Amino acid sequence: MIHWTSICLVLLLYCPAERLCAQTAGEYQPTIPKVWEDEAMKDLELPLARAEYSPKHIPASFYYKIPVRPIYKSYAVYHPDREPKGYIEWLRSREPEIDWDSTKLKTKEDWIRAGETVFDAPLGYGSIMITKERLANIEDLYVRKPEFYSAVQPPMSADGTLPFFRYIVRKKGVIDVGVLSCAMCHTRVMPDGSVVKGAQGNFPFDKAMAFAIRSG
Repeated sequence: MIHWTSICLVLLLYCPAERLCAQTAGEYQPTIPKVWEDEAMKDLELPLARAEYSPKHIPASFYYKIPVRPIYKSYAVYHPDREPKGYIEWLRSREPEIDWDSTKLKTKEDWIRAGETVFDAPLGYGSIMITKERLANIEDLYVRKPEFYSAVQPPMSADGTLPFFRYIVRKKGVIDVGVLSCAMCHTRVMPDGSVVKGAQGNFPFDKAMAFAIRSG
């Protein structure tokens, strides 16, 4: 669900402005394209040589009954040497907070920020291989291990953050590492440490996977 929400928001943010906005009582009213239409889905893929074995997509009536996946508020992941003092303790004190609420989106700026929230929202939690649902001991998280950075050498932003990952609090006192967001593949850290979202990403997945396999 979150994947299609991301597509929806990308379309929203990049469609011509005159198609997006109708001002009603001073409030920004976006026109969001419908992302699942039965007629369009029929032509999404070429049929197989034997058409009767071609995949059949679920109907729109089913798709729009799928529960919306909650998007929790996320927080920056810092290199251990650049992390603000008391940051982890502060994260442990956070209450879970839903970061997507369409009823609170009133302005164009609200919708742009919401699009970035979806872009950053992870699909999985735990290790890069998604082998553990949750790690209770924060020091066990690979993004806090110096050997992860020396082995993988991920590009770091100028403020010391690793912008391909986010910390997520879904239960007070428990900190997850969120992975497999749009941002993980489509964030680029430039040589000067600036971050470009939506670009060709430059996270070294090959080195990260090798590190995860060797680490067990």
